[in-house]
Amino acid sequence: MKSKVRAMLYSGTVLDRLTGDLITRDLGNWITVSEYGWSKELGPRQIRQILHHAGLLTPEGRHGHYRLPRYMVAKGLGKRHDRPVKGYPFDVLSPACQALLDQEWGFIYRSYLDDEGHGSAVARATTALAHYERDRKEANMTDLNGHGRVLWLVDHFPDLPQTAMADVAGIAQKNVSKYLKCRKEQRDRRRGSQSRA
Repeated sequence: MKSKVRAMLYSGTVLDRLTGDLITRDLGNWITVSEYGWSKELGPRQIRQILHHAGLLTPEGRHGHYRLPRYMVAKGLGKRHDRPVKGYPFDVLSPACQALLDQEWGFIYRSYLDDEGHGSAVARATTALAHYERDRKEANMTDLNGHGRVLWLVDHFPDLPQTAMADVAGIAQKNVSKYLKCRKEQRDRRRGSQSRA
């Protein structure tokens, strides 16, 4: 599987006062906010909402796009590209910022879900799914695979976001999306065949 995250290597040039040579220093792999989201299997919009909730991004401009504030840039957490050659303005996160986010990711994500009102739903869904799987096992039925767990969750907890379903089902969010798309296509085909009959 190809990764969407590509390297954006930054370097700095300093003057060596002893030799008079310019020395290039590697500043590490900097990635965009969207690429950081992809590494967490989240979309661009959701990662921005989560990082805004964590206090890293703030809304700017008349449209309220989430951007890295200048004081965060001054702390070395990222860089702003306000006038790129092509496309819209964007921000990149420094390796230090990525490491900090990775270290605190569990807390950041749980806090976001709790404040959005999904935390208790995730706990209820996890408990309910565990009970259902236990009942299946006692009835000597086969264990649910990831696909089966997602279908059960969407039937019993339809308001649960896909990222939360992925956490409860123990699979990647992209698989949840794929399973739900497949389910929708099957239902659409069934409705089409029933309307013709």
